[in-house]
Amino acid sequence: MINRRQALLGASAAVAASTAFAESKVQPLKSLAARKGLVFGSAVGAGPKGALTGSFEDARYRQVLADECGVLVPENELKWYVLRPAEATFAFERADRIAAFAAEHGAALRGHTLLWHHPQWFPAWLKDYDFGPKPAARVEAMLAEHVDRVCGHYPQIRSWDVVNETVDPADGALRRTVFSDAMAGVEPVLYLS
Repeated sequence: MINRRQALLGASAAVAASTAFAESKVQPLKSLAARKGLVFGSAVGAGPKGALTGSFEDARYRQVLADECGVLVPENELKWYVLRPAEATFAFERADRIAAFAAEHGAALRGHTLLWHHPQWFPAWLKDYDFGPKPAARVEAMLAEHVDRVCGHYPQIRSWDVVNETVDPADGALRRTVFSDAMAGVEPVLYLS
């Protein structure tokens, strides 16, 4: 027969054991990273289900993102070829889904990218765009409008890749695009705010 003291000691031991077991469980990667002052996350694509760019459509993958990631990065959803199907059209839906998921799960959101400076990945409408009689001014206005509109739509994004893949790895030169061609001969200006 167990007396009261033995029962209390047994219960205390069980509580101590369960606490030790809970503490020994594997911690989420976001927690392990945070302890070292880092943020762990992943790029995620919200393309069509079953497509290489559609990882967000997989419920198991979304669960991994929710459990393990402290930051999410839209893979292609903020790039011009996805975000700007036409000059005056912004298609925020895919990036909005990732942003909402990040907010729901307490994850930060990083912006990738305001300008992917690679001609292969510009939207079709931009490839032969007529920038008019003052092409440099039109490019500057178009880029400023794009940055203002996209950054204004996602105020929760605190970190942006502003220009991606500007340098061609084949020769180390700046890539030529419709933007750089229209701006030829214009000295670059760095704006800091």
